[in-house]
Amino acid sequence: MMGFFCFLLMLVFHFHLHLSLTSGARTLSSSGGGGGGGGGDVVELLYAFKESSVVSDPQGFLSDWKPDSSTPLCSWKGITCSSDGAVTSLNLSNAGLIGGLHLPHLAALPNLQQLHLQGNSFSGADLSVSNLTSCRLETVDLSSNNISQPLPVRSFLQGCGRLVFANLSRNSIPGGGLGFGASLLQLDISHNLVSNADWLTCNNLNLLNVSHNKLTGKLSGSFLSCKNVSTIDLSYNNFSGELPNSFIAKASASLKYLDLSRNNFSGNFSALDFGQCSSLTLLRLSHNALSGDQFPPSFESCQALETLDLSNNKLENEIPGVLLGNLKKLRQLFLGHNHFSGAIPAELGKGCGTLEELDISDNILSGELPSSFLSCTSLSFRCTTKGDVYSYGVILLELLSGKRPVDPSAFGDDNNLVGWAKLLQREKRWSEILDTKLLTQISGEAELYQYLRIAFECLDDRPFRRPTMIQVMAMFKELQVDSQNDVLDDFSLKETVVEEP
Repeated sequence: MMGFFCFLLMLVFHFHLHLSLTSGARTLSSSGGGGGGGGGDVVELLYAFKESSVVSDPQGFLSDWKPDSSTPLCSWKGITCSSDGAVTSLNLSNAGLIGGLHLPHLAALPNLQQLHLQGNSFSGADLSVSNLTSCRLETVDLSSNNISQPLPVRSFLQGCGRLVFANLSRNSIPGGGLGFGASLLQLDISHNLVSNADWLTCNNLNLLNVSHNKLTGKLSGSFLSCKNVSTIDLSYNNFSGELPNSFIAKASASLKYLDLSRNNFSGNFSALDFGQCSSLTLLRLSHNALSGDQFPPSFESCQALETLDLSNNKLENEIPGVLLGNLKKLRQLFLGHNHFSGAIPAELGKGCGTLEELDISDNILSGELPSSFLSCTSLSFRCTTKGDVYSYGVILLELLSGKRPVDPSAFGDDNNLVGWAKLLQREKRWSEILDTKLLTQISGEAELYQYLRIAFECLDDRPFRRPTMIQVMAMFKELQVDSQNDVLDDFSLKETVVEEP
């Protein structure tokens, strides 16, 4: 009986010893890295991500990533730990990794806040977040990869309740679950293939960049209430319809950067309400179909403006020199490829202290360059080459036709002198362009047709096909018209020439 009792004691002792050793082994495994969240589980999740997402690692970036690695977890390449050993950041940017990204493994890491996977060749195999995990991610950068699938309904944008920054730019994402939570402050989905704009809203964002996509339709009403936003970039899309008059006024008072260029927005620029716009430093509305014959009165409130780009629209009438000259911080002003007419405002030259770039090319401007521009030694001025040649062609056409550049009674509301003349040119009705008074003062029509040919060369729609000003003057010399018969000299045509450098 005594022997049996001793046997039982020995059995219990060995059992407790086994438990102690097993517990010690688990403690060592946990202390190997990733404390504060179960190190063994963290290692398993990271290894599971590698196995499921990385098909090829040509640079051997993840060579230490294996369960039996002799390298401590917090020393694995790309991993950053907190002071208590918890994995808080994963940076595999530009690592040359190839595969299909499975995000749930990383979203399940209990303390991971920063995730940087940009500059790899991941496709978007699974960007969802499980309801069973508590995602703590605050920053996610998946830019410059090969993600081409639509985002799932419950993507990390919605499933990570602490997400503040998300960058999905430079992929091929066609759309999907692009809705996001209230915590998100910055969202960049530029350079993708998103076409549906129904999800587009600001919520609490201070930065929204959806440029270089295929977004269509009008701006929705929900998008107009951007109370916290400072940067909006919708450029290079296919938006259309009238730009809402109150769009800018309803935006946040902290709006600094607004780029709506390269779309199909229409509407009356003169009717836009800029509100206070006291923080606006950059406004790009170029390459749209905005019309209007004056700047809105509220525009004078935009005193912080540094860059203004209204080029390639349908704006007309005189350039508001006083209004623009009063923008004391303006550095870049682009008004080219519109229908502005009249003289170049001298007030623009008075802004040389800050103005660095000025483009007023391809308008219907006339006259000489104001003397106020002589002190603008550092100004990049696009008016004296191809743009000036175009303006010169307009002036020449004025003299030959006896008509003003913009005259609704002569050309209608949707046309101007250049459009009218080109229409007659295409129909070979040259004589109808010429002023009958000139025909009575010149011995023959041949000389006038030569001048008309030069005018049309200056007005070529393709700037690279237009002659330089020096070439234009050479054409006039070749004509060798008798000075007594050169009626155009009486109109001081040559005074408008601005010599090329």
